[in-house]
Amino acid sequence: MRNFLISTFFLLPLTCQAQTVLTPEQKLEQAQKQLEEAQKALKEAQKAKEDAERNASEKSSNRNQGWTIPTTPQKKTIKEKTSNDHIDDSKYLEGAITYSEKGDIVFKLKLDHINMNQDDIYTKILEYLTDLTSDSNQLQGSRVALVNQEKSTIVATVREYLIFSNTFISIDRTEFYYTIIAKCKDNQLDLSISRISYNYDQGRATGFKEPAENVISDKYALNKKHTKLSRIYGKFRRKTIDRKDEIFKNIKDLLIK
Repeated sequence: MRNFLISTFFLLPLTCQAQTVLTPEQKLEQAQKQLEEAQKALKEAQKAKEDAERNASEKSSNRNQGWTIPTTPQKKTIKEKTSNDHIDDSKYLEGAITYSEKGDIVFKLKLDHINMNQDDIYTKILEYLTDLTSDSNQLQGSRVALVNQEKSTIVATVREYLIFSNTFISIDRTEFYYTIIAKCKDNQLDLSISRISYNYDQGRATGFKEPAENVISDKYALNKKHTKLSRIYGKFRRKTIDRKDEIFKNIKDLLIK
C-alpha cells in the first residue's frame, strides 16, 4: 500500500502537465483572444490621450482669453555724450577760492542792511549753527564751541561728511572739517568759514589728511592752464564750494526777507 501511494505521488505532476497541454486549435483561439484584448487596450489608451489633449487645449484657451503678446517697441537710440557734453565747471575755476592775508583759504560772507538789531541776528545765527552742527550728517566733535553774547560772537567747529557720490554699491566721501565764526551787529553780519581740512579714505593707500591749502587751492585743484578741475582734487574743490554756497544762501534767507 505504501509503495502504491509513493508511486501515485510521483506520477501526479505528469498527469497534471498532460492535462494542461493545448491543442493547436486551442492555441489559435487563445492567441486571437489575447490580440483582441491588446487592441482594445490600445484603443482605450489612444482615447485617453485624445481626451487629455483636448482638455489641455480647452484650459489653455480659457486661460488666454483677453491676453495677447504685445509688440515690443523699437528701442530708442540714446545719444552718447561727446567731449562737448560736459558739466559746466566755470564757477569752480580761477577766482572761486579766496584767501586771507596769510595765504589761508577763507570764505567770507558780509551782510549789511539787515532789518534786525544785534541781539535778534545773534539769536537767529546761534539757532542756525546749533541745528547745523547736530544734523544726521555731522560727526563727533561738531558743535557750537564758543559764544560771547556781549560781543554777539559765535564760534562753531563743524565736523561732517562731504559726499562726492553715493550709490547702492558704494559711497565716496570725505570727513570735512571747518570753523564758522559769526560776528553780529545791528543790521550787520560778518561770517567766515576757515581752518578747512579733509580726512579722506582713512586707512587706505589712497587716503590723506590735509588742509584745504594743499587740496582745493588753484595749484592743486586746477590744471596747469586753470581751465579745468584736476582729476584728483577737483571733486574736493567743487563740493567744498557747493557746501559754502549752501550755507551762505541759508543764512541770507534766514536774515533777509
